Amino acid sequence: MPSTSLPREPAPAGAGGRPVARGPSDRAAPAARAFGIRGQLLLLIVGSVLPFLALTAWRSRGRAVAARQALDVQVAAAAQTVAGRLDERVENVRTLLAAVGPQLRPGARPADVAANDALLLQVKAALPVSPVTNLWAQTPAGLNVGTSARPQPARTVVSIGDRPYFREAVRTGAPVVAGVVRARTNGTWSVPFAYPVTDGPDGPVRLVVVGNVYAAALAPLARPPALPAGGRVFVADAAGAVLAAGPGDAAAV
Repeated sequence: MPSTSLPREPAPAGAGGRPVARGPSDRAAPAARAFGIRGQLLLLIVGSVLPFLALTAWRSRGRAVAARQALDVQVAAAAQTVAGRLDERVENVRTLLAAVGPQLRPGARPADVAANDALLLQVKAALPVSPVTNLWAQTPAGLNVGTSARPQPARTVVSIGDRPYFREAVRTGAPVVAGVVRARTNGTWSVPFAYPVTDGPDGPVRLVVVGNVYAAALAPLARPPALPAGGRVFVADAAGAVLAAGPGDAAAV
């Protein structure tokens, strides 16, 4: 039985009329061209999306920067409020010591000491809100010759001639605000203010009146009216010791 076959497509002729064989690369060319078109379209899409993403990121960053700036302003305002309160407390203490100092007796006789005790106790009791916890009168050697503290401590216990802030006040004849120290009467952390009393502007120091403020009494000053959520304020001395923290805590030295 005769066999039949479909006619074959003639092979493409090359130079000299010779047939040229087709390889796999020739069959893949249309697919490569199609992929190239899709790739170009994809690049066009990406190219159009990137500016939008950049604009969105820029706007988000702008909002974050604005929020950070607003937070910085709020924190700075809170810090300024607390600093203003501390400045006011320091000035109140200085004014009190300057008024009381010249009225104290520099002598260490029992009559002088008794008079100083009575005066300091009377001054502290007369103040509706005392800026200090207690008042003390000390000789230039650091011996106590008067106090408002009750119960009254032993005079030898409250000798402060070795305290650096006290020696500085005696040496310079100028008021000194100390860092936080432990009170020798009860071990409580406190901030002493020393105000020297001199005989005339250039005269020698004849007495030093000291007002100490317990660190716990500074805690209300560290509570500003407005503070970012979760924010806290710390009041520290020059050595970095925390005198007060707010809101929420009392002194945390």
